[in-house]
Amino acid sequence: MTQGAYSYERDVWEISEEEFKQLFINSRYEQMKALLSILYYTGARYNEARTLKMSNVLIEDDYITFFIKNAKRKDNTRRAIKLPRKLKYLDYFEKYYKNRELRIVADNASTNLFEFNYWKGINELRRTCKHADLKLSFHAFRKSVGTKIAERGHSAYQIQNWLGHKTPATAFYYIQNSTRVTRDITEGFKEDIK
Repeated sequence: MTQGAYSYERDVWEISEEEFKQLFINSRYEQMKALLSILYYTGARYNEARTLKMSNVLIEDDYITFFIKNAKRKDNTRRAIKLPRKLKYLDYFEKYYKNRELRIVADNASTNLFEFNYWKGINELRRTCKHADLKLSFHAFRKSVGTKIAERGHSAYQIQNWLGHKTPATAFYYIQNSTRVTRDITEGFKEDIK
């Protein structure tokens, strides 16, 4: 696989659980599986998740919190994304995190959560997608999370905060592409019939 411009392959608004399962199964590296599980739930940009430090993760009794640096902002602000530990695939992330902690202590390794460069992750996703017979990009995870949040009825401000947008206007991109909008309009017509 060659390095170069990374196309989005197809316009994906939601990654189904079955598609994610196929990606997870076909991924050959533990750290890639851990990265995919973070992206699947947080909607973080690929580089935001790839450059996380061990200190940017807090594992508590019921939750895992990721302190994600906003890649599109010049300041060093971080948004806290708190997820229930019982979410499917997060248990795998937890095992990876604990093994990484032990390796840092034993080998005096870097405190980065993941140890691969930008292109290695891109090429690994391409390889994994090929084996899973899918066409996805890392950005598809972000769009999928944004759409799921919108379909649950959350406001543009909530989507903005979760995904780390500068303005809520960007969040409307997810709201207008969710099926909830068309479903609400359809339900409105049903009310007119009565």
